[in-house]
Amino acid sequence: MNVQSIKIADIDRRLEKRIRPVSEEAVNVMLSSIEDNGLQAPIEVRRNAAKGAKTPYILVSGAVRLAVADLLAWEEIDASIVDIGSEVARVREIDENLFRHDLTVLARAQCLAERKKIYDAERGETRGGDRRVAGIKVDKMSILPEDAGAASKKRFTLDVAERMGGNERSIQRWISLYNALQPRVVQMLAPTSIADDASELRFISTITAPVEQIAAVQKALEVGKLPSELLAQPEDPVNRELYWVTLGKKEVSRILKMDRSAQRVIIDGLVEAGVLDAGSIRDIAA
Repeated sequence: MNVQSIKIADIDRRLEKRIRPVSEEAVNVMLSSIEDNGLQAPIEVRRNAAKGAKTPYILVSGAVRLAVADLLAWEEIDASIVDIGSEVARVREIDENLFRHDLTVLARAQCLAERKKIYDAERGETRGGDRRVAGIKVDKMSILPEDAGAASKKRFTLDVAERMGGNERSIQRWISLYNALQPRVVQMLAPTSIADDASELRFISTITAPVEQIAAVQKALEVGKLPSELLAQPEDPVNRELYWVTLGKKEVSRILKMDRSAQRVIIDGLVEAGVLDAGSIRDIAA
């Protein structure tokens, strides 16, 4: 392991792109540990290959330890310099977080959705026309079984459900939830309490127009309310259905053309969010 003492100012932290925001609680716990025992493990960085980069290193893992180093006014920190690219670095971050019990609903959904893309890429698959994952190279740190042949026969959601000791349907719902959220919305919600509010996240996911979804979340955060509070609908079931109609029959028809498993995940989420009543989606599309 190539461990060196490097200048903290030379590290690009890219905190806004990380799955788990650095929490004050985590920093305080780590601060106490480092004050008592010193830095027990070096942070992990990779070299910044970008032309004209202002910082020679990019943080891979150790954001909390780096935050503690700031509090202690350190100028340098021990770091393990790994020879990997951005794709492998992301895989490591996802796999490091995926099986943690303290992930928020949003963070877990993000891990699963991103990991599914990589999982499919490792098996030579790209689904739904998404070509961004084609050609991704990953290292041995993977949730895939070592037997690639066995992996190719198993759905990602089933494989992960077995490894997490959970329900495949729940895995599917988390992935569908994340895919329905705009990247900007994910970034805004990650450090808030809404990130761990499954019901509110499902409500936000029903706002299918990207601009409207971003605007609703941004306005709600500005006034200190939940998006569902700002866009609250009367309890009358007809009015809730009318709200769904405003999303358009075209969107309804698109959902009805999906395979049954994907269709059930989305419709169940809409029903749980109180956007429509069970079965009414087909009446609206008629």
